[in-house]
Amino acid sequence: MSGIDFIALHDRYQALAKADGGFRSQLGKRIGHPDDLYDRPAFYQLFAGYRELPKWAARVAFMLPCCRHATDAKPLGAQLAAAKVGEARVMQVARAGAPNDLIQLRRLLMRIEPTVNWAEFGWTLVGWETPDKKRQLIADFFIGQSIQTK
Repeated sequence: MSGIDFIALHDRYQALAKADGGFRSQLGKRIGHPDDLYDRPAFYQLFAGYRELPKWAARVAFMLPCCRHATDAKPLGAQLAAAKVGEARVMQVARAGAPNDLIQLRRLLMRIEPTVNWAEFGWTLVGWETPDKKRQLIADFFIGQSIQTK
């Protein structure tokens, strides 16, 4: 699993979405739940070549339409702080269980339209079920808030 190229996956999403508006809409804003992706052909097109879809695939595909990519992007928590997202909303994401945590995170991402480094954010989504990833989001948020108030 260490060889996942999330930037290539992001680029594949962008290329497929640019070529086919139907592809974009199948994975776009109307998806309200990560499990809904399993009923969409675009989801399987995105992961063409995988014999069996890994568990993280739906989490990553759920967030791909919401985030642009840049290698020098600030941590997502810092971007949430810069966008003046309320502390309660970030804590709500961190405290919620699956899949509500992902659904709430996606809503925040759709609102602020962040630019993330997919090489890092992809791994955050792979490990999203572990408390460390949510704690890092919270830490980045409060560090980002403290930097802004100085």
